[in-house]
Amino acid sequence: MFGSQSLDTAIGLVLLLFILATATSSILELINRLARTRAKNLQAALGSLLGGAGNGGADAETALAALQRTSVYAAATGSSDGKAPAYLSAKSFADAVLELASDAGSSPDTVLPGQLRDRLQALLQESSNDTLELRAGLERWFDEAMGRLSDSYKRQATLWLGALGFVLAVLVNAATPDVAARLWTAPVTREAVVSAAQNVGESGNAPLLRDVAGITNTLTEVSIPVGWMGVVPDGFGWWSGHLLGWALTAVLVMVGAPFWFELLERLITFKSGGSGGQPARADQDPAAATPRVLARDQNPAYTASALRAVGAAGAPGSTGAPGEVEVSVPESELLTNIKRAIARGAPAAPSSASAASA
Repeated sequence: MFGSQSLDTAIGLVLLLFILATATSSILELINRLARTRAKNLQAALGSLLGGAGNGGADAETALAALQRTSVYAAATGSSDGKAPAYLSAKSFADAVLELASDAGSSPDTVLPGQLRDRLQALLQESSNDTLELRAGLERWFDEAMGRLSDSYKRQATLWLGALGFVLAVLVNAATPDVAARLWTAPVTREAVVSAAQNVGESGNAPLLRDVAGITNTLTEVSIPVGWMGVVPDGFGWWSGHLLGWALTAVLVMVGAPFWFELLERLITFKSGGSGGQPARADQDPAAATPRVLARDQNPAYTASALRAVGAAGAPGSTGAPGEVEVSVPESELLTNIKRAIARGAPAAPSSASAASA
């Protein structure tokens, strides 16, 4: 009896936390979509990656503006209905940088961003002027930057989940200790909650994801004892206890809906006695340079063209993905332009006369 009572109470609490975590995740996703948070973060990361953080961010803005003038970035913008893209693949980044460097090398009035120039110079030395290796190096550089951006976004999202979870906990009066006490002392409610939890475990989380706008109704439908109906706050002790309970709920919501859904499935399976989702990485994108470098290194007989078919993505003979533009500059000219762009932006070496006078 005690074991069944404890297990049923735990199932009810986990179901509550799963519903709240699902709701907060959906609300946060809606806020990010309206505010275009991912697109803004991507632009800031690209500017910092190419231009650095010098001059109070002016170098990053200049570098981002130069990248936005490339046909590759323009294609990505076009696929986002004219808005700044929220996603850019490693292959597209490498194509855009090579286009930018080639244009800078062929135009005497254009200077590459300093941080990009230094990176290209280092990659050219490492790759021994191999265009395919150069592309792979640019893709790895981009993947590393996007990894840092993803980690930063996850930390911020976790904090936002906690804040939204606290607000929802107050709105529906879902203080974890209070809900646990109600479930523990109400056998009929426990039975109804467990029955609802079993239905959730069988159908997955998709139905609840569609009903998060009516979070209170959803909690009522699964018989979880929450809400303000009939509740009369009674003095400082009540408020302090519930504030701590709401805060505990918010902290538990920060763990995320996938964790609570998996735990819910395991608890239901245990009770029944049964057995128990950034941008594609360069090495996972078959159209990128990185897997071709790996294939070439593993098979000496493998030869791959560093530059793909000329033309817009989706055109006959094109291997690019929709929204991508392929670089059509010959390999020899591309390397020449890049070296010229690097040399033009490099600090001038002191002359022999000035060195002797010094």
